[in-house]
Amino acid sequence: MLKALFQTFLEERRFLRNCAQTTIRSHGQVWDAFEPVLAPVKTSDEIRAAVKTGVIQIMNEGRLQPSSINV
Repeated sequence: MLKALFQTFLEERRFLRNCAQTTIRSHGQVWDAFEPVLAPVKTSDEIRAAVKTGVIQIMNEGRLQPSSINV
């Protein structure tokens, strides 16, 4: 479910907001890092906690730069 929503998000950014291809690629890279963290999420209420936990985990592992967190 979340993957389909993310694809919609990318299409909106690309076609409605006219984001550059490099921006779209950057969003995709961050999705790749976060998809395993978000995979177990079943409800919208769980998303915020999963993202917070995921950010801490990914940052501790050194897999994401601090500047990428804003993406």
